[in-house]
Amino acid sequence: MKPRVDAPKNPINDVLRSYFVLLYLAVFAMMAMFWRFAETDSLSVQAFILATSASYAALYTLAPLALTAVTGWVLRPAIARAHWRRTLVYLTAYLSGTLTLVCMYADYRVYELYEYHLNGFVWNLVTTRGGVAALGATDSTMLTVALQVSLFFVATALALWLLHRHQQIRSPISRRALLAVASAMLLVLGSGEVVYAYSVHTGQEEYLQAAEVVPFHLHTSASGAFKRMGIERTALTERRIASGDVDYPGRNLVAKPLKRYPNVIMLVAESFRWDLLDPEITPNIWAFSNQ
Repeated sequence: MKPRVDAPKNPINDVLRSYFVLLYLAVFAMMAMFWRFAETDSLSVQAFILATSASYAALYTLAPLALTAVTGWVLRPAIARAHWRRTLVYLTAYLSGTLTLVCMYADYRVYELYEYHLNGFVWNLVTTRGGVAALGATDSTMLTVALQVSLFFVATALALWLLHRHQQIRSPISRRALLAVASAMLLVLGSGEVVYAYSVHTGQEEYLQAAEVVPFHLHTSASGAFKRMGIERTALTERRIASGDVDYPGRNLVAKPLKRYPNVIMLVAESFRWDLLDPEITPNIWAFSNQ
């Protein structure tokens, strides 16, 4: 009987597992930054947003992890030298992981200002000439943003380099444990989406509001399935305005003629900031306002 031979240790896999564990923790920490915008008065809502953030952090970490795995699988037969294959796999993990963190951070900054996530409108504003400047971004603002983004690239590069330098230290999480955690997160994600879909169907506003702070939420809906299960759709009835006739103002208004009427002119400009009213940008309106 031949003795069992253990599979050879792959230091690259240990490095990448540790790297993506750190990436998951970083993504989860960023998602926790959104919690202050949610109204989590009850313990159940707190548990919901915690579980949703944990599962979505795993979902967003899965994208760079899968891209790195595919890169390694494609390059295995294509490149003979292991050094170049390892470099390209590391580069894929580094760039995809860093871009994930940058997207999360950018979404947080947008939500902090306007309380909505990155969407087509924001993308159109950023890619349109003068769009960023219209938001009041100065050269100092752009420099600050560039420095903050560069910190992400430096931090992820440093983390991957340190893990590679100490690759003789076995990863604290094995492949089997990683699959177990991924399966658990998938179960939590599905459960959270069921809770969200049920909240949409029944009008549970506290859960819906908590889910809105989660970046790029899927907004799962299953009203048809709940209806077939006999669950009444109470969302519309809860939000419906009370029926009846409009009685406004409720009494007769009495208008008395004045001996002298004030000369009031209202100038309304959509998306016009107050600090743009100055002699240099709007000289005519400025002159008129001084009369």
